[in-house]
Amino acid sequence: MKSIVPASALKLFLLMVGMVIFAGCSDTFTGGEEATPEPTLRQGKLRHPYLMDRAYTSKGSGKFGNESSLNLILSINKQSTLERYNVLERYTTLERYNVLERYEYTNVFAGYAITVEDSLGLSEYNAFLDELENDPDIIWYEPDFTVDLPEAAAATGQTGQLIPWSVAAVGGKESWTVSGNGYGVVNVDVFILDTGVARALRYDPDDDLYLYASEDIRKGHSDPADHDGHGTHIAGIVGAIDDQDNLVGIAPGARIHNLKVLNDNGTTDVSVVVAAMEEVIAWKQAHPGKPAVVNLSIGENIGTSAYTSLDEAVEAALDAGIVVVAAAGNYGADAINVTPAHVEGAITVGSYDVNGVFSSFSNYGSMVDLLAPGEAVISLGINQEGPKSMSGTSMAAAHVTGAAALYVAKHPWASPLEVRTALLDAARDFVVGEPVGTTGKSVWVGPVETQY
Repeated sequence: MKSIVPASALKLFLLMVGMVIFAGCSDTFTGGEEATPEPTLRQGKLRHPYLMDRAYTSKGSGKFGNESSLNLILSINKQSTLERYNVLERYTTLERYNVLERYEYTNVFAGYAITVEDSLGLSEYNAFLDELENDPDIIWYEPDFTVDLPEAAAATGQTGQLIPWSVAAVGGKESWTVSGNGYGVVNVDVFILDTGVARALRYDPDDDLYLYASEDIRKGHSDPADHDGHGTHIAGIVGAIDDQDNLVGIAPGARIHNLKVLNDNGTTDVSVVVAAMEEVIAWKQAHPGKPAVVNLSIGENIGTSAYTSLDEAVEAALDAGIVVVAAAGNYGADAINVTPAHVEGAITVGSYDVNGVFSSFSNYGSMVDLLAPGEAVISLGINQEGPKSMSGTSMAAAHVTGAAALYVAKHPWASPLEVRTALLDAARDFVVGEPVGTTGKSVWVGPVETQY
């Protein structure tokens, strides 16, 4: 279980250079590499300077400019400047630079995501960064780095309705909705921030999820469909409909809100995920009486426990009463250095296999709250390909997202802390092989002393 540490202590800047990309879907990460710091690392208002080499346009999420354009996230003084601040006009005196305002943030924090292009083509941004340092209305700025998504392996198709081993392993057949009896429906809104979500059924790709809403969060894109399969797989674990066909999820029929943040090649930027969290908070503000659960199977090993803009966005969602479930990550490392897995109030999830053995790829440590099935997990596929098997803490997190949805369906006014506490209290301690200092408790949705 995570220890209770003051947020100020977590935000201390511990300068390190090791990092690995993850999106929680395989036992190895795609694109893992060490960052090469710039010769002179800026201090002052710049956070995470060792990630600056990752902040240049490369794979694109609605950016403009060339591959040497710089992408930043800014936090501004909300009280003094929010109504009059326009980042595009603020630095017009710096004629050398072209600035694109990609996202404006008001719910997660007051700020912007911008792309800056050196019109001289020299990739020299010192003058621009000096202006940010000297602007009294800038609180902090940091690199807008990318995250990548590994690929998954296909599984054999099924006939009839399958109750995946993972759903049974955590008590799904005995939950209050009884996954697999053909009747249960969970009246909860679940937000999937991923590669998109397709309604996936073996013979009818428009039927086995209650896909309530879809939005492509990526600037300049308008295709929320899932062309990768990861997001649909996650959604199926959470809420595949209990209809005697295909397969069934932990919280059958939950209303799935598809917020596509990852490109079809499995890449996105932190700014896009922050923008999605902005949307979730706006939804919650418009529906204060409805519970909401967010699944975040996206993250980054940044080599430090210091918070990023993504961590602050998660904290803002928690403060708004939204339950957030995060994958611990797949590098076999301490999750304390992973954003957003190291956020205190989030429910961070590690993985185990069909034999109840802790997954060798799963991140570990005191920040991991719960474990769940994460190896060879069967869930929905796309394009009529039938069910697929995927492995990773992404899949484990989806089981806990479903468990959280079950709980808030019965306790709609429960705070994120109350939900986390309830899931920890209901968990069963049967996982073996977990590293020292890591929980051995699996999420459990079957009957307990206080059933939910």
